[in-house]
Amino acid sequence: MKNSKKGKINSIQKRPTHGKQGLYQSAIKYSPSGFAHLKVIYNKDKKIENLEFIEVNKSFEKLLKINNSSVIGRKVTDILPEMDMTKDTWMEIINDINLHKNVREFNHYLNESNRWLHITIFSPGKNQIVKQLQPFSLTDSIELEKKLREKNIMLESILDNAPVGIWITYPSNEPPFSNKYVE
Repeated sequence: MKNSKKGKINSIQKRPTHGKQGLYQSAIKYSPSGFAHLKVIYNKDKKIENLEFIEVNKSFEKLLKINNSSVIGRKVTDILPEMDMTKDTWMEIINDINLHKNVREFNHYLNESNRWLHITIFSPGKNQIVKQLQPFSLTDSIELEKKLREKNIMLESILDNAPVGIWITYPSNEPPFSNKYVE
């Protein structure tokens, strides 16, 4: 028993503890979200041609059903043939992120793994891109939207049939709501 406890303590102590950098590296390494660090590859006309894998975490491997050693140093379009079909769109997104250092988030269906992913892409430095992938169920999202619509219909019905005049203005540019008793 003592040896097994000691083994567990030793394995915990081997995790990186080099200040904030070690903390961030551990957070990415053990994250349930998939992370990929990518290098931007330009053609002779200085347009983005492709991306090269620098590093991926275990969750990224699981989400895309790939092996770390088979992707490092390889081009994204070699590993994910689907990206080649939509390459122009992807490269526009990457170019915008790389030039303006902004963050883009969107949902994307990935045929290779037969799932929807929420993707966040940002640039941590010159000619570098980081992709964060989080699986999500589109069915859950659609079900939530359906419930929200039903609740809105119910609320509008209550407000419309209240025996008093109700006028609601919104801080956004939406037109105000008023029920049938407001003249």
